[in-house]
Amino acid sequence: MEELKHQVMINQFVLTAGCAADQAKQLLQAAHWQFETALSAFFQETNIPYGHHHQMVSMGSLLECSQLFTLIFF
Repeated sequence: MEELKHQVMINQFVLTAGCAADQAKQLLQAAHWQFETALSAFFQETNIPYGHHHQMVSMGSLLECSQLFTLIFF
């Protein structure tokens, strides 16, 4: 059951952050599977692209999304 929970978190992280599954797993493990902590770490070490083909994403909206995910799955 724990493995399934972790896989769901990895998939959600990939969808939210737009990163690879391996990177998502590493960040989540380092954050002891705390989704918001891992997401914050990802965006602190990554420049969010902004330009003609990219849309600026606010950290607040990402945290709201992750909190909703937490309520639904945990």
